[in-house]
Amino acid sequence: MTRLQSARFAFIVLGCVTFQAGCCDPGKYTGGGWLCSAKGLPDKATFGMNMDVDDKDRDGCIDWIKGMLEYDDKGCGVRFHGTVDCAKVGYICSYDADTNIGYCEGDYEPQPKKNPKDCGRFCAWVHDGGEPGLDCDDDWIKVVLKGGCYDGYSNEGSVLGGNIQFHAK
Repeated sequence: MTRLQSARFAFIVLGCVTFQAGCCDPGKYTGGGWLCSAKGLPDKATFGMNMDVDDKDRDGCIDWIKGMLEYDDKGCGVRFHGTVDCAKVGYICSYDADTNIGYCEGDYEPQPKKNPKDCGRFCAWVHDGGEPGLDCDDDWIKVVLKGGCYDGYSNEGSVLGGNIQFHAK
């Protein structure tokens, strides 16, 4: 059973759609580093990300989301900039404080920008497994792309260099 399957909450994935932003803890995900390329080692996939989620009206449910993901899988030739912004329809984000798993969905643009038809949607799951350098650190990330020039691409793995951290508000 994978870490995603053993998580306390279930993801219902239909294409790349899961549950809408809802009642979860506000905070910020930050991180960066590398994992194995979807092609395998010695190739690497590098990433940098930040994601803010907040309960602006203080009703206990997330109603504000904004962030970005930079991703480059050198082995597969996949390089994109992803954005999440609650001001646009269709952006989704969630966080489970018990498992430290966050999820976000948004739009991606290949880098360098080519043709607007090359753009698509991305989904990313991240896990804050502890502080770097400690035996308990088990950060990981999963990225799935739908549509655009990278349709069908996915990669998942432990962060082998770097860190993912959730900062509660």
